[in-house]
Amino acid sequence: MRYVIVFLIAAILSSCAAQRRAQYLNEANNKATQDDIAVKLGPPDRKQSLSNGKEIWAYRYTGSSVSTNEGNVSGSSWCWDYNLTFDQSKILRDWVRQSCR
Repeated sequence: MRYVIVFLIAAILSSCAAQRRAQYLNEANNKATQDDIAVKLGPPDRKQSLSNGKEIWAYRYTGSSVSTNEGNVSGSSWCWDYNLTFDQSKILRDWVRQSCR
């Protein structure tokens, strides 16, 4: 029973983190600079400069949990990619979250 509770707590915490991240990005859209984003989310996993002067920053968040209940083992994992688009002035103009491929 204890492992089931740990599993549920981990799932709830990861969901809360994703909601906070989405809320922050929605509020930051059209306002935050690359420096602001880097302070809040850390350095991106990847950067891509586009020919039109825009830049895309990519972040990947993953997690997993395992639980046992009376000898049965179960687990789950998740992976989300966040792609943030900045204009030539380094302002966040768009972002999308998608399941990892």
